[in-house]
Amino acid sequence: MNKRIVLIIIIAVTAVLLPVWLICVNRDKTGDAGKNGTASSEPVLKTDEELIEAARYSGVMVTAGEKHASGVITAITDNKVVLLTAGHLMDGFDKGIITMYNNVIGFADVIYRSDNPDLCVMTFERNDLGEDFLATLSEAPVDVDAYNALAVGDEVFLSGSAVGQGSNATKGTVSDLDYYVSDFDANLLFVGADVFPGMSGCPVYDMYGRLIAILVGGSEYSEAVCVKAADIAEVLRELEAGGYANAKQP
Repeated sequence: MNKRIVLIIIIAVTAVLLPVWLICVNRDKTGDAGKNGTASSEPVLKTDEELIEAARYSGVMVTAGEKHASGVITAITDNKVVLLTAGHLMDGFDKGIITMYNNVIGFADVIYRSDNPDLCVMTFERNDLGEDFLATLSEAPVDVDAYNALAVGDEVFLSGSAVGQGSNATKGTVSDLDYYVSDFDANLLFVGADVFPGMSGCPVYDMYGRLIAILVGGSEYSEAVCVKAADIAEVLRELEAGGYANAKQP
């Protein structure tokens, strides 16, 4: 296998459409709740359709200038809505345009951005979205215990917003749980999966629907690399302790 990883090119909104797995089911929301970094109790193995359906309520598309990528809502607090995306997308930006469930659009502030881990954390004020709309969303807490339970050969599910909110999904297989990637100068989750431009920042779930990683790069050889749950959880715990105040990195 060719192990050379290249950054996913983030395509503009007007780019040529890519093959997508359209979401067209409409049923009650499902998903696992819990604090970032903790395991869900008694997980239930999900079907592909259930994974797609659950992911649509927390997945977002992030637009910055002429670029766009994917992201996920990871927490809804008493006064904030917190989401994750790839750090390289938001380099040089203080805000991003967020397209959420039902194509509701708003602006979110960058409160943290780093190249290592390649991660960006953004927030909305809860009051800006309104309680009626918030009731249609769900959060996807980062689950470190679920990541630690992974083994090489396990299947994972990636839910992206390459050409629209929740517009594409793919499955992959874990190749390495702690693979050093020189482009990122970091140890990342290595997955064999077909990923498309615009999927950077998308959530990676295990087959129980638990958030275990964020996609940050890929290659034409069905290779994908992702920031691991423990690295994400460490950042989120520090931000949560500070009330999700601005902690942007240089």
